[in-house]
Amino acid sequence: MLFWFDDGSGTRKASTTLRSATTILPMFFASTLFVFVLLGQVNSEGEYNGRIGFFNHTLKDGQVTLNYSSVAVEKGDDHKLAKYTKLSGSCDVEIKGSGNIVLHYRKNGEKNIKGEGCTVDLLTKHSNMIKFRTGVELNDKNGTCLERCSVLHILFDDASANLLPFAYSYSTTKHNITKLENGPLKGNKDDCRHFEMCGEDEQLCMPWTSLEVAWNRCIKDDENPRIFAHTHPIGEKAAKWNRPNVNEFELTITEEGGFYMDEESDNVKYDPDDEKKENHPYCLPKGKGIAKPLTWKINGMSPAQGYDRLLVFYMLPQRAARIYDNGLIDKDKSPDGPNCTELYIEFDKDHYKLLSVRDPTTTTTTTTPTTTTTPPTTTTTSTTTTSVKTTQTTTTTTEKPKPQDSLFGPTVIFIGIFVGIIVIISCGAMGIFLFMKAKKNRAKWEDDDNSKITSEKSKMGEKSKMEEDKAKIEAKAKMEEKSKMGEKSKMATTANSMMETNSKMEEDKSKSSQQE
Repeated sequence: MLFWFDDGSGTRKASTTLRSATTILPMFFASTLFVFVLLGQVNSEGEYNGRIGFFNHTLKDGQVTLNYSSVAVEKGDDHKLAKYTKLSGSCDVEIKGSGNIVLHYRKNGEKNIKGEGCTVDLLTKHSNMIKFRTGVELNDKNGTCLERCSVLHILFDDASANLLPFAYSYSTTKHNITKLENGPLKGNKDDCRHFEMCGEDEQLCMPWTSLEVAWNRCIKDDENPRIFAHTHPIGEKAAKWNRPNVNEFELTITEEGGFYMDEESDNVKYDPDDEKKENHPYCLPKGKGIAKPLTWKINGMSPAQGYDRLLVFYMLPQRAARIYDNGLIDKDKSPDGPNCTELYIEFDKDHYKLLSVRDPTTTTTTTTPTTTTTPPTTTTTSTTTTSVKTTQTTTTTTEKPKPQDSLFGPTVIFIGIFVGIIVIISCGAMGIFLFMKAKKNRAKWEDDDNSKITSEKSKMGEKSKMEEDKAKIEAKAKMEEKSKMGEKSKMATTANSMMETNSKMEEDKSKSSQQE
């Protein structure tokens, strides 16, 4: 749309900035639509829509449609398990005899999980919460692979030597998980609940973070070194959640973003709604800095009956964490563990199932047998010889599993491009129409302005003529008055002359009388 303004000269002018908008706006709207159609990642409520999980499932409006080839892995089904573990980026997974799912984080393993991280898809019965057991496998009974804390009153000190960072699905994108793999997210001073206790370092403030579990040995109350297990927000300076004398514990992460270790006591529990300031992290926003777990409702039938939600779980590489030493966070240095044989996480079979993919489709083609008969030979004794040759060929075609929406994706892109072109054409036509209409209106308004100016000039000319006529009339009146005054003066002179003549005649007459 074009607008007009008065610059004080008596004429209206068009705004060139707004005129250019008729060209810019259609391109802007078309580009915006194209981006949203292609990415499909944000809905009207700001939730993430798009690809999720190891097998690229489809998330839309809070529900997930699984890859069409998804299957649940049961105990003893090594074939289905291998379908997952042989793929790049998969975790080092074991299905125990009990049916529980174990994720290994080894010091020396065939898979370099500590260096690269991994992703696993789990079917679960839990709604927006996570529960698992986690532990450390020591290299000897004394736990000499565990570092001893150098600061007695800070039990988390030097626990970075045996530390397992992890993340899980929540309302975010894969891009954010990728950023978290490379270290704690950078925020600003406003993200710190207690900036001074965080070290007065803005680079340590984080908008949110995930969790890590760790083990070390500490001397407490002049006793022999004891093993301590810890749960800790990644990159956080505060370290107050621990349990003594345990190689293994059960960790529960709540829907609100809190957690507790085995039981809900103060030193093993974090409640984001707790009013006590000392129970909260320093370098995160109060009550909302730890990622809230999110398990998505499965759209359609689940591969495992009753396990109708999807959890995406990430074991993060060591570079995601930071070294904690002498009560301080080294924001530029990552640990290089674990020093012990391995750390692990175990999900129980009653609430979790590992997700893999089924065998690829197989097509078998068999040719029909062919029979060849040789002509009989004639001798003294007539005989017939028959030779039969049978050929059978089997061809197997292996088809790589595709995501459920592998065909849907290109279709959406094609539709998006088509719609984008239509929108561009429509907006362009509308822009041209508005521009032409505005141009026509401008011409009309300029004609009106010219007519107005001409009319005003005509009125001014008439006024000038009237004033000129008035001046002429006044001048004529003055001349007539002057003429009248001249005539009056002439008459007076004549009268005086006549009086003088009469007087002279009277005088002459008197003189004549005297002479007589």
